[in-house]
Amino acid sequence: MRIAVIGAGGVGGYFGALLARAAQWAEPGTALHGARVGFLARGRHLRVMRRNGLQVESVHGRFSIKPVASDRGLRLAEELALPPGQGADLVLLTVKAYSLPGVLEEMEALVGGATAILPLMNGIDHLEVLKERFGGERVLGGLCHIQTSLVEPGKIRQTSARRDITFGELDGRVTPRVERIAAAFAAAGIPHRVSDRILADMWMKLIFISAMGGLTAAANRPLGAVLGDPDGRQVYERMVREAVAVARAAGVDLPPDAVDQVMATTLGMDPAMTSSMQRDLAARRPVEVDALCGAVVRYGQRYGVDTPCQQAVTAAIRLRAGGEG
Repeated sequence: MRIAVIGAGGVGGYFGALLARAAQWAEPGTALHGARVGFLARGRHLRVMRRNGLQVESVHGRFSIKPVASDRGLRLAEELALPPGQGADLVLLTVKAYSLPGVLEEMEALVGGATAILPLMNGIDHLEVLKERFGGERVLGGLCHIQTSLVEPGKIRQTSARRDITFGELDGRVTPRVERIAAAFAAAGIPHRVSDRILADMWMKLIFISAMGGLTAAANRPLGAVLGDPDGRQVYERMVREAVAVARAAGVDLPPDAVDQVMATTLGMDPAMTSSMQRDLAARRPVEVDALCGAVVRYGQRYGVDTPCQQAVTAAIRLRAGGEG
């Protein structure tokens, strides 16, 4: 099995390192025996990875690997010894939404007739981009639940008890390639679930993260402070209801109690929790607002669903990001 990880930050660096470590010690007859894992990375992070390896500091254990890594897709394809035209068996796509246009060309050398592309990205828009560029038959749906970050070049820190991947075919079938990927994840010790309703799963995460990420970023306050304010709590729930209405208008088969599920998840979280969008905005890094709240607004406009709270939060974050960039 040949696996190309596009993006070696917190998510890709962590899951890719688990796969690479397992492949290194895989015994004959196991899912990752003979597998090769390579990373597409850039800048100082790439240079440190090549020189000193990739270090992982995790609540589940510390380890390091000496990765195969390049900033060029063609070079990575050569280092993974990909047969001409076949591509990698699995392309694990873990970049931020705003970085996707910049990696599509490099992915060309890694995608072939046998390739499955599994994006672990926030939002939903990237599915259409990938299907248009590489063909819908190559694209899976996926998401992950994990708290992890690139704390310095060459070092990943993973801090959450939860660190799982949910994925599946967009049409809900359980195919041989999905089973092979699941076996590879199992061999690497990656908790995972194969979903027969992955689009609904992705929308449920988008509904949650658009409200949680959007409102904490707009307010620049932790989740508990947002929910502790009566108006903040009301706006939060309205954002959830707007996103649920948009998903249903788009034909997504959400559970009947989708709003209650999202609110229960929210209320069960640490009140001190902040969102990655909030932290990125505070640090004057690019933010994913267009892939989260902005996506809800766009889909709402497409399907005739009004989204005033999502739209207001989108505008507030864009204005803050533009003013502080």
